[in-house]
Amino acid sequence: MYDKLAQFHPDSEEYQTLEYRIRSCQHYQQNAIDKAKGIESNPMPKHWFSYESNVVIDKETRQVISKDTFNLRLLANKKPYFMIYRYPQLLSAYKKYMADTSQNCRNRFGIEVEELLVKEDRSEAEEVFVTSYHNQMPVSKEKSVVNKICWKIEEHFSKRKKRSVKKEMDYQNLMSLDQKFKKKTYEAIEELYDEYKYMTQAYMQSIKSGDIHVEDDQKVSTQRELFKERFKKLANQLCSNEDELCNIIVTLCYTNTNSKQFAWDIVGETMIKNLLKRNNYVLKYPEFDVHGDIEFAGKRFSMKSRHILKNEE
Repeated sequence: MYDKLAQFHPDSEEYQTLEYRIRSCQHYQQNAIDKAKGIESNPMPKHWFSYESNVVIDKETRQVISKDTFNLRLLANKKPYFMIYRYPQLLSAYKKYMADTSQNCRNRFGIEVEELLVKEDRSEAEEVFVTSYHNQMPVSKEKSVVNKICWKIEEHFSKRKKRSVKKEMDYQNLMSLDQKFKKKTYEAIEELYDEYKYMTQAYMQSIKSGDIHVEDDQKVSTQRELFKERFKKLANQLCSNEDELCNIIVTLCYTNTNSKQFAWDIVGETMIKNLLKRNNYVLKYPEFDVHGDIEFAGKRFSMKSRHILKNEE
C-alpha cells in the first residue's frame, strides 16, 4: 500500500485512508496468524485489495453496472515494481507483459510504448491503449520511495552496460605463432575431444542422478586430476609437438560455444606461454592501492607490471 501513497497529497482523504489501512495491516497479519492456530478472527477487508469487491457486475452480460470509485483509487491489488527482483515469477510475468504490449503497440501505432506514453496529442484509440496498459500492468509503477530507488539503480547499471561493449576474443592470441597442423592429427584430436565431452557429461549426469556422491571434496579433486592426466597423456601420444597440439585444441574449442575446459586441461600451460610471448613477457595485474584509479567492490586498485623471465614460465 505504501506505493499507492505516492499518488496522493498528504492532506487528501485518500492519503489519510491509506495511512489508516497501512496501520491496520499489522492487526490483520496477526489475525491471519491466529486463524492458522484455529482462533476465529476477521480477515483484511476484500475491498482493500480486490477489484471485484468494488464493482457490481451483471451476471448475464458481465458488464460493470456500478463501481466504488473511491476504493478503486486506493486499490492495492498489485505488488510494487521493485518486487520483480524478489519474485522470479513476477519478473517473468512483467517481462512477458512488456514484450507482448510493446509488440502490440508497434503493430497498431507503429511506435514504441515509451514513445506513446509521452506523446501529447494521442488519438482516442491511443488513449484507450494507454489506459489499458496501466490497468493491466502486473506490478504497480507508482513513484514510491523504494520504486524510485530501484529505478535509480537500474539506470546506473544500464549506463555501465552501455559503456562496457563486449568485444569478441581473438583466440589466435592463445595459439603458437607460425605453427601449422596436419588434418589427420586434427581429426584424431577431435575424436579425443568428443570422448572427453561424452565422459564429462556422463559424469555430471551420474552426480545429478545420485549414482556418484560428491561429499568428499578431496576425492573429487583427485578423480578430476586423474581424469585430466589421462586425456593429457592420450593427447600427447596423438601429437607430441606441444605447439601443434595447442593450435589444434584452441581451434577445436574456441570456434564454437562449447566449454573451453578441455583446452585448459590439456594445453593450458602452452596457452599461457603464448600469451606471455605475445606480450613480450610482461605481466600486468591489478594490485590493491588506496590511491589507485581503478575502483571495484568498494576498493581501489592500480595496474602493476612485472617482467617474466622465460625460465619463470
